[in-house]
Amino acid sequence: MGVYLSLIALIIIGYMVFYSQEQAYKNIYFVMIALFLILIVGLRHISLGIFDTERLYVPRFERFFNQDYMYIIRNRRKDTTFYIFARLLSEIYSNVHFVLFVIGIPYMLSVTRLIRKYSKIPWLSFLLFLGLQYFMLSFFLLRHVVGLAIVIIAFDYIVQRKPIKFVICVLIATAFHLMSFIFIVAYPLTRIKSMKVRVSMIGICLLLALVLGDGILLIVHWVLSIFLDNTERFAIFQIHGIGLSYVGYLIQLVVFVTVTFMYQRKVSKEGSSMLTFSGLKIRIKPLKRGEKKVFIDGPEKEEVMSIMYNLSAISLSIMSFTAILGEFFRVSSFFGIFNIILLPNAITYIKSSSIRMAAKVGVGVVFVLYFLFFNLSNTNGIPYRMFWQN
Repeated sequence: MGVYLSLIALIIIGYMVFYSQEQAYKNIYFVMIALFLILIVGLRHISLGIFDTERLYVPRFERFFNQDYMYIIRNRRKDTTFYIFARLLSEIYSNVHFVLFVIGIPYMLSVTRLIRKYSKIPWLSFLLFLGLQYFMLSFFLLRHVVGLAIVIIAFDYIVQRKPIKFVICVLIATAFHLMSFIFIVAYPLTRIKSMKVRVSMIGICLLLALVLGDGILLIVHWVLSIFLDNTERFAIFQIHGIGLSYVGYLIQLVVFVTVTFMYQRKVSKEGSSMLTFSGLKIRIKPLKRGEKKVFIDGPEKEEVMSIMYNLSAISLSIMSFTAILGEFFRVSSFFGIFNIILLPNAITYIKSSSIRMAAKVGVGVVFVLYFLFFNLSNTNGIPYRMFWQN
């Protein structure tokens, strides 16, 4: 527990010491946090986290280290690029702990970059990264977090409206982890402007989960049979991917509702759509040919809030099915990871400074406690051990 408490202390105290200084000192803050995160993940014992690393990845790595690249290509039906990458690392140092260390780096750097670039309350974003369970994924979902690291980069191209670069990023992520391809829907769905559509999407998914129940498993099997020539993995889903409680769903729902409270959609009398984030206005005025152009009152970067809000709605919709099949939480993380930016940024629009401070502290305390006393034990993260300890 001491390692995690040290991380939390560094996130908070480091912010107080460095972040109020000039830009060079702010960069030191992010470097320190990224380095600490990398060390925690990279030096962990393989038994930490859910069984994947110890029972799945390590045996495969050790087997592939002794084989040529063609062997990997012939014997891996999916995510071949990930295992080729691991094999390349073994050319540098044929040690499984070294490979695990390096594999954890892209995710931590990508998340740190995301927070540095978009978050208005970085320390709170880092605490949400812990509390919303995304940090612990790096202990056992190795392919997933490599894909997620690339998906986070793809987010930039949604903001910049560069669809070709976005698609290329998603395809690269998919090469490392097939599940990453689900993020391809983010580009069109983040353009949703109607609150009714967002709420309906969440409501329909929750209703389907409650009505269809185990019928969802049959649908998953059908989808897998389209993309895979062998559906043996579905048997693993049924055994290990059992339904989760709705605790995680309720937490994400509270985040979404809290942001929604500050996020209002209004329609002007002229027929123009207006999105308001407590004073920030994004107007979409129809042009003569039916096209739409965005006019932003305030920093241009704030349009990110609208995009992340839609990603949060998509995440919540997917999480509706986690009680049936826990794998849906993994799928939802490709969209839900951006809540670590969305919620802190929404809090900054609270006008009263005292209420705003209370909200920041309250959210931080709640998610720290959830991380320490629920998330760590649920994902086998305690007691923390280095890889050389018994």
